[in-house]
Amino acid sequence: MSKYKNFLLTLIFLLFLGIQDAVFGQFIFHPADPFFFLMISVLGILFWGSLLFLPRLVYAAVLIIQSLLLGIVLIWHKYFKDAMPLEVLWQRFSVGLDFAKKSTETFNDPVLWGILALGICNMLICLIVFKYTRKKYSLAYALPLLIFYYFLFYVSQILRPIAFDENACKYFGYKTCWLHELSGKFKYEQETGKIVESLNRLPKINPAAPTDSRHIYVIQIETLVYDIINKKLADGREITPFLNKLAQNGQFYRIKNFKHTASANTDFAVNLGVHISERFMNYSAFSVFYEHLLPEDIYPHTRTLAQKAKDKGFYTSFYHNYMGSFFNRRPHTVAQGYDRIIFSDDMEDCGYQKEIWGYSDKDLVDLILKKQKQEPHNAEFAYIITVSSHADFILLHNPSPLLADTQTPLENYYNAINFVDNALKKFITQSPEDSVFFIFGDHDSSQISTNSVPFIIYSKQTKLSPASPREIDNVTMIALIHAQIEAARLE
Repeated sequence: MSKYKNFLLTLIFLLFLGIQDAVFGQFIFHPADPFFFLMISVLGILFWGSLLFLPRLVYAAVLIIQSLLLGIVLIWHKYFKDAMPLEVLWQRFSVGLDFAKKSTETFNDPVLWGILALGICNMLICLIVFKYTRKKYSLAYALPLLIFYYFLFYVSQILRPIAFDENACKYFGYKTCWLHELSGKFKYEQETGKIVESLNRLPKINPAAPTDSRHIYVIQIETLVYDIINKKLADGREITPFLNKLAQNGQFYRIKNFKHTASANTDFAVNLGVHISERFMNYSAFSVFYEHLLPEDIYPHTRTLAQKAKDKGFYTSFYHNYMGSFFNRRPHTVAQGYDRIIFSDDMEDCGYQKEIWGYSDKDLVDLILKKQKQEPHNAEFAYIITVSSHADFILLHNPSPLLADTQTPLENYYNAINFVDNALKKFITQSPEDSVFFIFGDHDSSQISTNSVPFIIYSKQTKLSPASPREIDNVTMIALIHAQIEAARLE
C-alpha cells in the first residue's frame, strides 16, 4: 500500500507543478487556449517527473530558480510583446535588471511577489514529498518526454527552431521553447563554418547603373512575386502601375528558383554577399540565420554592404517598419555597420498609426523622406525592408483600396501590393535625381505565386539598357548589388 501512496503523492505533486506551468504560460500570453493549456500541463508533468533522479535539495533549488525565471519573464512582458529568448535572458540579464530598477512599478506588482511566494511553497512541498519519492520513477517520465520532443523538434517541425516566436511559447510553454532554441543553436553552430567558407565568393560582374550615383537604395519588398508585375485586373486596371513603369524603364529580371523562406534570410544573404544553399531554404523548417548565428562569428570574416559603402564615402542607413527583435535582426544590423538603424520600435513616437505588422510602408516612406530632409547627406546608401504586403495581406489603414469588399487572400494581396506600389512611387519620385534603386521580393508565396520573384534595377538619371539575360539566379542578383557599391565613384 505504501508503494501506491508514494506514487500517488508524487503524481499529485507533479500535476501541481504542471498546472502551474500552464497557468503562467497562458497568463503571460493571451488569450488562453484550453487545448494548449492541457498540452503545457502534460509537458510540465513529464519535465518535472524526468528530474526526480536529482537529490532533494537540488530539486528544490531548481524550483526556486524557475520561480525567479518566471518573475523575470513577467517583468519582460510588462514592457515587451514578443517572447523572451533564452539568449537574451543569458546575455543581457544585468541590462534588464538595471532597466527594471528604473521603473517604480516593477517590484510593486503583486503577481510578481505571488510567483516568488509560490516558488517557496513549491520548495517546501518538494522537501516533504521527496521523502516518499523513488528516483526510478524519473525514467518513466523522461522517455515519453524525449520521444515527444524528438517528434516536435525534428520530425514534425511544428515548432520553429527558435524561441523568439510568441506563438510557440504560448502553445508549448517557455521550457519547451528554450530547449528547442538550444537544440537549434547547437545545430547551427556546426553550420557557421560552412557559411564562413562561402563568404567573399560572389562572381565578378559589371555594375548595371552609373557608378557616379550618389544615392543607392536597396529595397526588399515583402512577398513581391514575379507574376504580379504587369498583371491587370479584369477591368483592365494595373495592380502595380509604378513598378510596371520601373520595369519598363530599367532592367527587369526574374529570379528563378527563389525558395519561400523567412525574409530575414534574404537580407542576411544580400548584406553579406553569400549564397545560402537550398537545403537551408526550407519553408517547413523556417530556419532563420539571424537567430542562430552570433554576429561575432560571422562579420569579422567579410565586408558587408554597409561596410563597403562606408569605405566608399556613403552614409549608411537601414530601415524596417517592424520590430528589431523579430528574427533577431537588430544586433546583426548593428554588426553589419549601418550608421542609422530604424525599426518600428524607433517609430513609436512619430505619430503613425499601428498596423497588424508594425507601421505601414506609407509611414515608413514618410519617415525616410523626413530623415533625408532633416539630415541630408552628400552620398547615402540605404537598405529598406517593407512589411505592408505581409500575409495575410490585411491593412487596417488603407484609404484607397484597389478592390472593395475583398473575399479572398488573393484579393487582399492585390490591395496590399498596390498600397506598397503607391508608397514606392512617392519615395522614388521624391528621391534625389542621382539615385539608383535595386528592388526585389524577399520570397514568393504559397498563397499567391511560387518559385520566383522580380528584380528591378532603376536609375533616375540614366535609362538602363534592357536586362540580358532576363532570368538570373539569386547569386547574380546579389553580385549586381555589391558590384554597384564596389564600383562607386564619388569624386
